[in-house]
Amino acid sequence: MPRDMSTPHDFHVAFLGFSEFERSALASYFRLAGNRVPHYGQVAALADADFLVADSDHAPSVQLAIATGRIEQTVFVGSHAPSGARAWLNRPIDAMHVMRELDAMVQMSTDFAVPTLSAPLAPFVSPPMAPAAPPRDPAPPLASDDDADIDADIDATVPGILSIRPEPVASHWPAPLPPPPPPKKRKVRAPLAADAPIPVALLVDDSTLALRFLETRLRPWGLRVDCAADSRHALELLEQRSYGFAFLDVELGEDSELDGLALCRHIKQSPAAVGVTVFMVSAHHSELDRVRGSLAGCDGYLSKPLDEGELARLLLRHGLREPAEPPH
Repeated sequence: MPRDMSTPHDFHVAFLGFSEFERSALASYFRLAGNRVPHYGQVAALADADFLVADSDHAPSVQLAIATGRIEQTVFVGSHAPSGARAWLNRPIDAMHVMRELDAMVQMSTDFAVPTLSAPLAPFVSPPMAPAAPPRDPAPPLASDDDADIDADIDATVPGILSIRPEPVASHWPAPLPPPPPPKKRKVRAPLAADAPIPVALLVDDSTLALRFLETRLRPWGLRVDCAADSRHALELLEQRSYGFAFLDVELGEDSELDGLALCRHIKQSPAAVGVTVFMVSAHHSELDRVRGSLAGCDGYLSKPLDEGELARLLLRHGLREPAEPPH
C-alpha cells in the first residue's frame, strides 16, 4: 500500500504502461514542475506511490490497478475509461490535465487545499486539449477469451515500473475478486510484406536543403516522399492523400500559418489523418522541447543535425524493414 501522506504537499506517482517516449515526456514535465504546489514526484515501485497514472489501452496496467485496489487512485489515459475509474483523459497526453486530475484526487484523499490557479509551465507549453467526457456505455472488455493468462510476475509486463507485484485485495471487500481476465494482446505493426503498398511520408520543412537530405535518408527504407515548405501546402497534401508518416520541422518560417507543433496537433485531431505516425524534427531538442512535442501528440522527436541511428531506431520500431544498403 502507498506510504502515509505525512508531507502535505509532496506526493508520489508511478506510471503504468505507456511507450518509452510518453513516460519520458511525463517524467520530464513532472521534474520541470518541481516548484509546483502540490508537487508530484515519480517513483518506480507501486508500493511507494500515492497515486498512479496508467495507460488504459494497456490491459496489464488496467488489471494491475484493479487487482491492487488502486483504481480510484489512478488517472487513466487512453481511448476508453475502465469500469470504476474515477479519472480518465483521452489521448494525446496532456501533462497539465493529468496534474489537475491528481489535484482533485489529493483534495478528495487529504485535507490539503489545492491552489485553484496553479498552472505549471503555462508560458512554455502548447494550449492543452480539453479532456473528452467518459463514454456512457460500459467500457469494452479488456481481453478476449483467446488470449493467454496474465503472468503472475506482473512487473515484467508493465514497462517503466520496477519490482511491482500485486498486493492482497483489501480485507473489507465481502468476497475475493475473481481473477482478472486474460490480457488483450497489444497490436504491434508487423514488417511490411513484399507486396504491401509502399507507404508515403510527408516531409514539412522551410529549408529545401533539409528536405532533400531527409528524403535521401528515407527512400532506402522503401518510403515514397511528398515535400511541403509551409503549413498551407502540407494541409493541402493531407487532404489529397493518406500518409503513413509525417516528419515536421518545428519552426516553419514566416510563410506558414502554423508551426510544426500546431500542425502536429491538427494531424492527430483530424479524422481524415487517423493512423499517421508523426515525428518532430528540430534543432531545438532540449528536455522542454521534447515535452512540448509530446503534448502536441507526436510519436517521436528527432534532432538536427539528423542522428541517422536514432532515425533508424524509430523506423524499425514502426514496422519498416532495414534497407539492404545503408543510406548515403
